[in-house]
Amino acid sequence: MSKNENKQIQALIRRFEAIYDGQPWYGTNILSSLQNIRPEVSVRSLLPEKKNIAEILRHMVAWRQFLIEHLQGNHSYVIELNTALDWPAVDGLSWEELLEEFAASQTTILSLLAEQEDALLKKLLSNGQHQYNFRYLIEGVLQHDAYHLGQINLLGAFFRSQVQAE
Repeated sequence: MSKNENKQIQALIRRFEAIYDGQPWYGTNILSSLQNIRPEVSVRSLLPEKKNIAEILRHMVAWRQFLIEHLQGNHSYVIELNTALDWPAVDGLSWEELLEEFAASQTTILSLLAEQEDALLKKLLSNGQHQYNFRYLIEGVLQHDAYHLGQINLLGAFFRSQVQAE
């Protein structure tokens, strides 16, 4: 495959790299942010019944897995909002295991995207109610990561300030 056949895919790969461990325009990357979270802080909740950092990270992996499944051709893979697939349990997983799970999703996405041509971006998908294309899905996962990265950074800063005050 010539580079002309996947210039847009390469641009999306660079965005995944920037948000994960590069220099995104909006601030700290995911890896740097997660390295600043201590394991005991990852499971603290700001309010009862609200998600903690570990749960948010696992949720991010769930939607990355959704992308992976579709890139691998499993177009019947569906995640219903606010279900166990959308918010998988973190019970029994260490913080290190969650970080490894996220890193593995990054490696898999980059590998699968590198095999694709730009024509993939126009390929239609459907969740039963709505039709969208791969570009929409890939952009959505990137935006989803950025959104939750903001939550992780906010929660991390809050809990660090609490520890310093103690």
